[in-house]
Amino acid sequence: METGLILGIDLCDDYSQICYYDYKEKDVESVGLSIRESKYQIPTAVCKQKGGDEWYAGDDGVKCRLLEKGIYVDRLLSKVRQGAPVEVEELTVMPFELLTIFLKYLVKAAEVRCQKKDIQKIYVTVENFTKDIIDTIKKSFKELGIEADKVKVLNHQESYIYYSMSQPRELWNSDVALFDYTEDGLAYYRMYTANIKKQKVVMVEKNDMQEQFTYDMAEKEETDERLLEKVKQLFNKKVINTVYVTGSGFKKADWAKQTLNYICSKRRVFAGQNLFAKGACYAAVEDINGSFVNEYMLACRDRITTRVEIDASDNADEEGRYILVKEGCNWTDAEVNMDFILTDEMCIRLYITPVDTMISREEVIELEGFPKRPPKTTRINLRIHFDSDNKMLIQIRDKGFGEFFRASNKIVSSEIIL
Repeated sequence: METGLILGIDLCDDYSQICYYDYKEKDVESVGLSIRESKYQIPTAVCKQKGGDEWYAGDDGVKCRLLEKGIYVDRLLSKVRQGAPVEVEELTVMPFELLTIFLKYLVKAAEVRCQKKDIQKIYVTVENFTKDIIDTIKKSFKELGIEADKVKVLNHQESYIYYSMSQPRELWNSDVALFDYTEDGLAYYRMYTANIKKQKVVMVEKNDMQEQFTYDMAEKEETDERLLEKVKQLFNKKVINTVYVTGSGFKKADWAKQTLNYICSKRRVFAGQNLFAKGACYAAVEDINGSFVNEYMLACRDRITTRVEIDASDNADEEGRYILVKEGCNWTDAEVNMDFILTDEMCIRLYITPVDTMISREEVIELEGFPKRPPKTTRINLRIHFDSDNKMLIQIRDKGFGEFFRASNKIVSSEIIL
């Protein structure tokens, strides 16, 4: 049954894109917002009318700038990362306010295109994110009346996985390569699947070549020769049947004839500019409907590849291992807030198990300073959150034991590198 809008946004510093899920076609489609050749790419910028209160984005913003009728503010994502106020005429504007204006423009365009306003999910993908980036994006959408539980932020590697695995299976049965040539330079990704200890795993390795192949080197004949040699090294002893080529550096592919001829030999090659936006939208659809992707554990940047367990029992049942953090989840989603009753030890034992080895190590957190009480008369609150995909922060607080033992509220904190 058809429901609300499912949107995917690729938010980059230079250009952004937006896609929506077409219920009728059962596929993801891009929203064109420009009369230019690259109509799906929208400058990540806003323009304020000189001496007025109007703000513009997209072609209207570019036109306002070209006619010198407005103050143009671009590279919004960088400004969000920096967090500093922006001076626009006599106004002092916070970066999240500028981002809100831009996102409002994107969402409005999708609503007009789809003739509906009910937002079910919005997945935003950025190359790399921080907690501050996530918080700012969600804050901007909240200003637009879209609650945080409808919004999720992914990185480009995650979007790449969801895009690739939403294509026919024969396109990703073997390794899948991606060349992304943006204004920041060239990056290479290789996605592959593996069975590790009976667990189906999808992995992504990234080869950052931004210094070797800068943006201003695109369209030069000597770059083609250098890139061809690099590609041969990357493809050596790899079974790669599908290759995606994206980024504005490849808009005019004439300069890379040798490289593309080599890549196209006995491989399926696809060129386009909307892979990450579509991947974000596919991820949103997957979140709602679920499918075979759930059978796989995602092991890429920002995904936790380690299981965290604790010895515990439910009521009087026999004690066993309880999973606190499951491998494969995004570190931004990995949060624990649970109460436990201590038995006879004044410590917490956590078991850390990497998915690649499945060999556990024990981490013991001593509850120093906690009041000494008889066994099973100390209730604790255990909180876990992450600062990154391998840095786990733990807080344990004494809650006492009802009327028998008053809570001391003593807190022990610990940090574990997975």
